[in-house]
Amino acid sequence: MDYRRRRLSERLRGQLWLAAIVGLTVIIQTTLLPTVFNAHLNLVLLAVVCWTLLADVSKGAAIAMYGGLLIDVVGYSPFGSHALALLLVAWLCSLAAERFPPDTWPTSLLLTIGATPLYHLITQMFRGGTDDWLSWAIVVLVPAMIINAIGVLPTFLVLQWWNERQIRH
Repeated sequence: MDYRRRRLSERLRGQLWLAAIVGLTVIIQTTLLPTVFNAHLNLVLLAVVCWTLLADVSKGAAIAMYGGLLIDVVGYSPFGSHALALLLVAWLCSLAAERFPPDTWPTSLLLTIGATPLYHLITQMFRGGTDDWLSWAIVVLVPAMIINAIGVLPTFLVLQWWNERQIRH
């Protein structure tokens, strides 16, 4: 019984640390990062893509849930919209990880380019859509895809280094 209690305590501590790190990421993403060409670097989306590929879908899903709910609270969005969008991204990445090499940066780059429109479409639908989808795609999606594609390589390399460090210890 003592072993189970200790194991549960370790898992709970790990989830609390993960929630705290994701919370800090959301704060950095929503307050400190600048908007470039009407888009901002979506650190939570990049973390979901990279961790799902590097670790497993449960880690990506946890980041998606914590990060999505925190983005909804901070951004006054419909509650659960970002979490649902990020969970779908984690699911998509887990499917891709079964078919493509998951621990390579080209896979993370291609998935980020594909997941960014999916994420934005879902969150936009929760907000009620838009009248001019073509203009929205040009003004919002294209810059978001470009800035996330630029940001995924350093994110992937840092998280890959961290994951390998965790495996060794």
